[in-house]
Amino acid sequence: MMSKTVFTLLCIAPATAVLRGTGQQSMRPEVVSELLSNVETKWIQGWTMVMKNVTDEATSYSEMEASCLKVSTAIVAGSEGDKDKVVEYMQDVCSSAPSKDSLNMCPEFANGVTAAMSDDESFNREQLDLKPFCKKFWDRNVAAAAQAEQQKLAVEEAKKALEEKKREEVEHEEEKQHQDELKKKRRQEAAARAAQEEETAKEVAEAKQASLVVQQNTTRAQSTNATMAEAQSDTQPAAEVQSNTQPAAEAPQTNATAPANASDLTAAAQPDNVTATQTEAASAKVEASVQSTNSTKK
Repeated sequence: MMSKTVFTLLCIAPATAVLRGTGQQSMRPEVVSELLSNVETKWIQGWTMVMKNVTDEATSYSEMEASCLKVSTAIVAGSEGDKDKVVEYMQDVCSSAPSKDSLNMCPEFANGVTAAMSDDESFNREQLDLKPFCKKFWDRNVAAAAQAEQQKLAVEEAKKALEEKKREEVEHEEEKQHQDELKKKRRQEAAARAAQEEETAKEVAEAKQASLVVQQNTTRAQSTNATMAEAQSDTQPAAEVQSNTQPAAEAPQTNATAPANASDLTAAAQPDNVTATQTEAASAKVEASVQSTNSTKK
């Protein structure tokens, strides 16, 4: 559908003002070129809607036909039915096209209009029917442009999809590398912890072993000391007994070697504080002992 601006310019302008060379009222080709590009874009969009089943073709074409007839009729009327003037003017319009796509459709539109015209200027002004031209332009040129646009969009979408897939693959690979690095780091940390725990356990075991050795040595030393103390305790009574029995063993030897005088023995055995009675008793015992020893020798 043609924009309101296009309709206004083409409908209010006198027919003689549409083409170049008609004085100050002439419509500039670059302006018409931009307006024609706009309506052509809308025609392509209309056909695209048909291809996508958004709308039916009859509805889209009726909108296209209305704007096509207004544009083409204004151009023919502005030339006063002169086919050569239409050709010359449309060359300037198409050379001012804002884009290559419009440039491709503009010459086809111009060729279609001039092909529909006759050499009779009066016929062109009063009886020329441009509906077949618009229908043919819709079926061929607009449809082809819409398909080309769809293919272009499909290629762009495929390119974007491929780029998106590559981006996702790169992100996936980066994420995989990141996860692998995390796993590797965790394994290293776990190995370090295990080694530390093993070292700690080893140190604890060594400390326990050393403590056990010290404890065993201490127990052994205590046991040895106790044995030595017990042995010493057992040795002391025997020594005392030997000490106590030694004079008794020597007494007979002394008596045997040199019989002692009773009074001398009595004096030697008598302490200073012994009483007379005790002295006498002791003397008696000594004499008896001496006598018994002498008898034994004889």
